Amino acid sequence: MKIVELLNNLPDLKREKLLITRHFRIRYGERKDSQIPGIDEIFNTLVTSDPVEISIQGHLKFKILYNLDDHYDLTLVIVVKNISPEIDISLITCYKRTIERRIRKE
Repeated sequence: MKIVELLNNLPDLKREKLLITRHFRIRYGERKDSQIPGIDEIFNTLVTSDPVEISIQGHLKFKILYNLDDHYDLTLVIVVKNISPEIDISLITCYKRTIERRIRKE
């Protein structure tokens, strides 16, 4: 799957088609703080927000970064299970990281 195909299908994602894996629940519980959004907010971010970076981790696995604030990005690792007739996504993990990892200082 290509990145453009993922981006074209994300706005059509339905909440019931977003699978929260056991690994995600464990890591989310360990990493959750005041900056990491709740599950419903993560869903809304996937559907409505523009990522600041996407990388392909495997054939159907992607790492997607969304900006949280002036200092941090939210990183989501997802696996696309299906795109036809509807897109199905599994959340694998999430974490925040500093934007300095993405933006180089001049």
